[in-house]
Amino acid sequence: MNQAIKTLLVRYEQLLNATDSPEPDWVNHYNDLRLVDACQDKILLNSTQPDHPFQLGIVGPTQAGKSTLVNVLTDYDAAGVSARAGYTVHAQGFGVNLEEHQLQPIASVLEPMVRVSPEALRRETLNTYLLEPIQAGNAALIEQAVVWDSPDFDSIEAHGYRGAVLDTLALSDALILVVSKDKYGDRSVWDMLRLMLPLDKPITVLINKLNEHDKSTVLTSFEQRFNETFPNESPVSLVALPYTENQRPFTPTELQRLAEAVQHSEHQHERHRLQPAVTRFIDQHWDRWIKPAIHEQSAEQLWQASVNKAIDNAFEQYQLRYLNDESRNDTFNRALAELLTLLEIPGIAATLQKTREVVTWPVRTLFGFGVNAIRAKTQQAPPADIEQDVLNSLRAHVITELQGVALDAQQEYPEQNRWWQALSQELRNNRDAISEEFEGSTLAYQQAFEPRIEEAAAKLYQQLEKQPALLNSLRAARVTGDAAAVALAVKSGGLAATDLLVAPAMLSVTTLLTESALGRYMNSVKAELKREQGAVVHSDIFQGVLGAALLSAPNTMDRSQLLGIDPASLDVPASSH
Repeated sequence: MNQAIKTLLVRYEQLLNATDSPEPDWVNHYNDLRLVDACQDKILLNSTQPDHPFQLGIVGPTQAGKSTLVNVLTDYDAAGVSARAGYTVHAQGFGVNLEEHQLQPIASVLEPMVRVSPEALRRETLNTYLLEPIQAGNAALIEQAVVWDSPDFDSIEAHGYRGAVLDTLALSDALILVVSKDKYGDRSVWDMLRLMLPLDKPITVLINKLNEHDKSTVLTSFEQRFNETFPNESPVSLVALPYTENQRPFTPTELQRLAEAVQHSEHQHERHRLQPAVTRFIDQHWDRWIKPAIHEQSAEQLWQASVNKAIDNAFEQYQLRYLNDESRNDTFNRALAELLTLLEIPGIAATLQKTREVVTWPVRTLFGFGVNAIRAKTQQAPPADIEQDVLNSLRAHVITELQGVALDAQQEYPEQNRWWQALSQELRNNRDAISEEFEGSTLAYQQAFEPRIEEAAAKLYQQLEKQPALLNSLRAARVTGDAAAVALAVKSGGLAATDLLVAPAMLSVTTLLTESALGRYMNSVKAELKREQGAVVHSDIFQGVLGAALLSAPNTMDRSQLLGIDPASLDVPASSH
């Protein structure tokens, strides 16, 4: 069997078993695929056991008279056997004038269903069937064959009983569809014909329980509807049986047309036609079977595009609101504060070194003597981390925006509704976890970026060493303006790094740097630091953490109500597309 068919069949079966109210399309797709599966087994049986007995299948809705027909065909009380426990839900075969060894090869088509005795049939056990050899009576309409009775196909709950009906369609070399005059117009009857006709097997439609004055009207009505519904199909054999009072036996005249139809089916059936018929059936229905997978793939592609767009927009906002905003971006100011610690002013170098050991920044943990000293002197709470505030605000906006995308898509793409519902639930369940991971990664990134800030300060100091006069001027300006205290405050959390440029104590320092020959070099270091910081935030924070978490949400969401198959992974039948 084609692996793609098997994969789809297994998945649709799982979907049907996972819910009490499956979508009608799921049931139809499963029925189609199970029919193909059973037909593949029948094709194998035709190849390995070409002389196995003729198989005649009888299908029909409730109260159609299938059991009566079995008795008529076999002239045997088969209905009495089949009326035992579990009758309405199992396939039941009667080997007319056959020996047991002739029946054994047939079991391969019905696997994994299990052949049991009549006494072992149980209504709650649907994976069993009956197959018994019988000796037909003298008035039998068939000499040697297996006659299959099947459950009422219009009393199926979900998909349970349909397996026996589908196996009957696949195994049979010819089919009799039995309907009453009250049921022949039911949709279930015409849906069954839609399954039967593509198999290219002889089909007889038996309309049962017809009064003589209704016969012509009903037969004509059926033929007209058949031609309108299946304009490209050859007409089926149409037989009528009268309504009989008190279950009196049919007369030979009443059964003549039926006997002719059965004999015609025996003589006209050609088993080799099943293979191309199944191939055509697969071609016809392939797109419908995989359509749910296509819809799910489209939904995931839309989600990926939405996430990538939201992440790109968020990074642009990060650049606008922090990275390129000179009044808010404190990264280079931290580098200037670090530069001051390298000027090695006698008397404060040891204090600054101890601060570096105790205080972890730019997280600016609030402990250590430096923080306590600043807070005791100013009685001010430490400033907020601007970058963290911007990043967390953007993270919250991205998640909220994408939750809106998922909700809107449920309305805009109803064929993808179940996928978006599952994703929306996943986002609600994991929003806090995503936020926590994002915040933790932001802190880790800032800590990891600290050496780069120190490196920028070291580059500036190395250039200052090449200009001793400027270096001495900066040292003098630092001592005079008590810049060391400012640097200490920045590093310990008592003063925001963005305040460094406007602190009176630092104006002389920054002015000297900017207006000196070092100014251009300082600007290049600043620009390089900004580029590197932007690249790290974009790749490690927005893409590596937030984007990765959102893009992976479909992988962890509940897929029990989804087909969940990548269409590209399916081995498309060679004749399809």
